[in-house]
Amino acid sequence: MNSLYKRTVVVMLLGLFSCGVLLTDAWADEVVDRIVAVVNGEMITLFDVNQQLQGYTQQFAGRTLTPEQEKTLAVLRKKILEQMVNDLLLRNEAQRLEMVVSDVEVKNQVEAFKKKHGLTEEQFLDQLKLQGMDRKDYETKIREDIMRQRLLGAMVRRKVVVTENEMQAYYDAHKDDFAQEKKVDLALILVDAGFDITSLREKIIADKISFTDAAAMYSQGPGAKQGGDLGIVRWGDLGDAWKDALRGLSKGDVSAPFDLNGNQAILYLKDYVSGEPAAYADVKNAIRDILYRPRIEKRYKEYMDGLRSKAVVDIRL
Repeated sequence: MNSLYKRTVVVMLLGLFSCGVLLTDAWADEVVDRIVAVVNGEMITLFDVNQQLQGYTQQFAGRTLTPEQEKTLAVLRKKILEQMVNDLLLRNEAQRLEMVVSDVEVKNQVEAFKKKHGLTEEQFLDQLKLQGMDRKDYETKIREDIMRQRLLGAMVRRKVVVTENEMQAYYDAHKDDFAQEKKVDLALILVDAGFDITSLREKIIADKISFTDAAAMYSQGPGAKQGGDLGIVRWGDLGDAWKDALRGLSKGDVSAPFDLNGNQAILYLKDYVSGEPAAYADVKNAIRDILYRPRIEKRYKEYMDGLRSKAVVDIRL
């Protein structure tokens, strides 16, 4: 009887006992496992999810978690469960399509892993033991991983295309983003979502109040008492929202308000140093990634939503 089957039996028995028998406190305290999801009749237990979390939870061994850490742990646990559900759906679909992974492919993957990490066979088996696995378990995992990747390649990646014309057009419209060592001297005003930042910006533009004074009076952001001064920042280090707000501004301009992590912000462009744009050929791969990433994420979500619509999925966490 393998460990997953034994855990499943225990969980099922606990469910039956709880229907007709009052568990003692001592026994109830020992109940640390339960079913947290069922995918087409196949169960995922809390134990399985927590196994995936070990790398994170080990750093808190012997310590009491703060409420914030507990909240973070709960979010991570739900994300991991979602991924485990998706993995089961992909495995089931690969099996339905009769995708086959040969023993040679699995063996090559295992040997490549050992070589990459400089492990002997004995060291490799020791590492597996620490994770509660043996070689057969690991080979099964590798086989399923290859099937999932093959399925995603056929159903998702190959259906996402980025053309040369699209990359060139993006480069032409965002040359500043690829400027070498372009820098900006900025000041920031950051206020909460309910503040009328539009009126404040209009007063600054009309010279009814200086940006420096406005920042000192109203900003909740860094450097508020110093007029919101952020100093000189490399353009490449700015987030997309910041770049969008600054794009097209001249020295001395104040940006339009924009959302910054749920708050409102405006920027004052004190000065800038313009760099030479990188050549298209040098940034072509980076542009492909920029355009490809949101499309692949959208296509992946659509594909997984389609699989879920045809499956019986019960999430209990």
